Amino acid sequence: MSLRFPETKMALLGGFLMCVVLGACDTKNFGSEPDGHRRILWVAGGAVSGQPATDGDRVYYGTTDHQLIAVDRGSGLVQWRSHTDARSPKTLNGANVVIAAGNVVFGDYVIYAFDQATGVRRWVFDPEAQGIPGHAAGAYKQATDGSTIYAGSGSGHVYALNAGDGSLIWVSALSVDGQTSVYDPVIDGETLYVTVRHFTNPISGFVAAINRIDGTTLWSHVFPADPPTSSGPVGRVVPFKNTVIVANDDGKIYWLDKTTGATKWTAPRRPDVIGYNDLRPLILAANVLVAGSLANYLTGYDPETGTQIWETNSGQGSVGSPIATDGVTVFQPNASGTLGAFDAATGARRWIQSGPNEAWFTPYPLVTDAAVFAPSTGGLVALEK
Repeated sequence: MSLRFPETKMALLGGFLMCVVLGACDTKNFGSEPDGHRRILWVAGGAVSGQPATDGDRVYYGTTDHQLIAVDRGSGLVQWRSHTDARSPKTLNGANVVIAAGNVVFGDYVIYAFDQATGVRRWVFDPEAQGIPGHAAGAYKQATDGSTIYAGSGSGHVYALNAGDGSLIWVSALSVDGQTSVYDPVIDGETLYVTVRHFTNPISGFVAAINRIDGTTLWSHVFPADPPTSSGPVGRVVPFKNTVIVANDDGKIYWLDKTTGATKWTAPRRPDVIGYNDLRPLILAANVLVAGSLANYLTGYDPETGTQIWETNSGQGSVGSPIATDGVTVFQPNASGTLGAFDAATGARRWIQSGPNEAWFTPYPLVTDAAVFAPSTGGLVALEK
């Protein structure tokens, strides 16, 4: 059984990772870049993989050479570094870092947990090695409520793990046909939402609502096939009141009923997308649903009705990678390798920042009250917000 990758996501990431990786120093200090609008506070070394996490004192991030690094939040100085056992190409190098039960958890094909204070490895969850159905539990994003880790996989399974010791709480087999991956678990009360993609021709898929306590499937919404356009949902869902909002490869955004999974309404595909499929990351900020696109536009929608409120040209190429927000501003790495900040209420561009020393910003930033911690091909870049 092989691990499957969304073709659009891999194309975007491939463009980022072809850029020059910067020098080996752990930390470099910069002033304002000539073409930037934010002061760069520090850069910590290593080509970053996925979204970092912070506990307030430290920032934790994974790298494409299979390290997990903890740096001081204020200075960027390395506090500890550890390594996973993964070896390319059998890895995605982690989609994000989460913190739970005193552990820093990082997926690198399998799931690794390191002591938050020291970096000592605490546990590894590897279903193939542990006689548990499935594989690639750490290939994509994880989610946590502070005591349980939830993960999709490259084998069509969803896992719930005890964050303290990595023991399996439950496993749910959503599709075990050898050509299905499960992505982006999102916690909403007692429900866990995931997106599922079958790598058929064309791609198909569904959204599943799962009981977080026992792993049973509450409902699934299968997207209708409309060849040659794919019909697989992509990216994380956005729970909003009595709906779940999700983007599909057909370029439309769907509002699904939380209780039944039935479609309530949709927002249309952008007319300027070239090709059959679109990649539309979603996030909720300032009571606006913000959507990216493989076209150059960010679009704001009323999350109550799906009515378009605003759109703005990024000016920097496609905006199809995951978006971050502090609730007021949305932060979007784009196809040109720069990082843009946009007002969530109006879509107005606040600033565009280039990476230091020709580095490209990659998906996707961690935003705190005072700073933006942005992954790049040249290290983790701390920007004054």
